[in-house]
This record gives sequence, C-alpha cells and structure tokens, in this order.
Amino acid sequence: MTIGGVDATLHKGSVVYVPIMRTYGYYVDVFGMRLGSYDVYNATQPIVQGVVDSGTSALALPQIMYAQFQYILTTTLNIPRAAQLFSGSCTSTSPSLYPNLTVILDGVSVTVPSTNYLYRSGSVYCLLVVQSTQLILGDPFMRGIYVVFDRVQLRVGFASANGFPTAVTPIQSSSTSSSTTATSSLSTTSSTRSTSSLTTSSSTRLSSSLSTSSSARSSSSSSSSVSTTSLLSSSSRTSVTTTISTPTSTSTTMAPSTSSAASSSSVATSVSTRSSLSTASSSSSSSLSSTSGATTSNRISSGGSS
Repeated sequence: MTIGGVDATLHKGSVVYVPIMRTYGYYVDVFGMRLGSYDVYNATQPIVQGVVDSGTSALALPQIMYAQFQYILTTTLNIPRAAQLFSGSCTSTSPSLYPNLTVILDGVSVTVPSTNYLYRSGSVYCLLVVQSTQLILGDPFMRGIYVVFDRVQLRVGFASANGFPTAVTPIQSSSTSSSTTATSSLSTTSSTRSTSSLTTSSSTRLSSSLSTSSSARSSSSSSSSVSTTSLLSSSSRTSVTTTISTPTSTSTTMAPSTSSAASSSSVATSVSTRSSLSTASSSSSSSLSSTSGATTSNRISSGGSS
C-alpha cells in the first residue's frame, strides 16, 4: 500500500482512471459483466453502480445478477458439482473448469481469473460470490490489481499488478463514445437542415423564376396579339383606301402612261396587302374590291366617252 502517491514499480502498463459517481464511497458505473462469453449483466439494461471496496472479502451481486451467475455455471456450462457452491458447500472441481469473470467499467475492462472468486480451503474450493442488495467489487475483484483511490480528483485508477494474471485493459470510454455520437448526430441534423434549406430556397427561386418567366411570356404574347390585331386592322383599312382612291387618281390625271403605271402599282399594292390578311379580312377586301372595281370601270368608261 502506498499513501500519497503512485508506485510505478508495483504495476505494469498505465493506470486507467474511472470517475467516481458519488461524493461518498468509490462508486463507479458498471457497463457489463461476463462469465466467459456469457453475459451476467450487459449495457442494454440500466447502468448499475458498484462500489470498489477493499473492506469486503467477497464479490457481492444484486439478486438478478447473482441468479444469472448461478445459471451460467450450473446450467449453461453445466460444470460438475457447481450447484454445491450455491448451497453453502464447497466443491472438489478444479477452478480451471470455471470461466474467467470480466467486469466492464467506464474506459477499462478488468478480467478476473476463476482462482480469484474460488478460494482453496484444503482440498476443496469455495465460492466468494454472494447475493446482496447492491454491487460490491470487493477482494475477489481487486486481487491482482493495482488500485489507486484518488479523492482529490474524485476517481479510481486501475492497473495490472506485477506477478498476477489479472488483466486490466483500457477500452473506449462510454462517456467519450456518447459525446462522439451526440456530436455526429448534431452534425448530421445540421447538415440535413442546411440541405433542406438550400433545397427549399432553390425550389422557391425556381418557382419564382418560372412564374416571372411565364408572366413575361404571357405579357409578351398579349402585346404581340394586340400589335397583330392593330396591324391587321390598319392593313385592312389601307387596302380598302388604296383600292378606292386609285380610280380617282386615274380619272383626274388623264395621263395614259402615268395613270396606267399608277393603277398597276396601286392594284399590285392592294393584292399584296390583301394576301397578308386573315381569311376573314381577305373576304371583306375582296367584296370591297369588287364593288369599287365596278365603280371605277364605270367611271373610266364615262370619262373616255367624254
């Protein structure tokens, strides 16, 4: 025993520290317990707190854990005469037939050999595991371990003691794992939200763009329609006016060559203009042209006679 420090010559490897969960005693979180490859207790159940106590000569287990411990040895593994150990008797069966006990704490795994929980009394072996109202990690757990009780920083340290088979193995801390999982979850959530926001924003912008484009096209189509109608009306009026005014010019000027050229030009203009109109406008122009043509011919004939 060393008071006030750590003697590195008494252990091998680094000391792994586990936080104390209460202000009194050395209670630590226990995340699992196995006999060989069989679970006595696992982390899917509510976390159990156990006290590391050098003043207890046995490993004390709560009722459910104790019953599972017994079931594994007597039924699952069916070790000869193992049932005697739970009836207050000892057994002549060698500890080598019994599995090691592994206790998983926060950041450290401690493997306890069967010779720790079965002590020899003469030619027989007796069980140092009892049923209790709480979990007490007493002498069978601590034997072969270099334990550091640190009240200043409220923690307990574990390392493998020199000359003992008990193995202390550092593992990932459950608190670190939880923190990493929480951070990963937050990052994923934030990323999802950002992606969602970008998608919504892009959709909004696209919809707005499409709406603006459609509105613009609608306005453009309306304007084109109005312009076309106006142009058609104007062309129609021009065609009628040209057709009617041409004969007047012919009868007034009386210059044969000039008048004929003007008439031909006017008629060509009228025909060209009429061909660009819609069917309805063409029909109207045609009717007007026929009437005006007849009138014009009459007038020219009358002028010639004069």
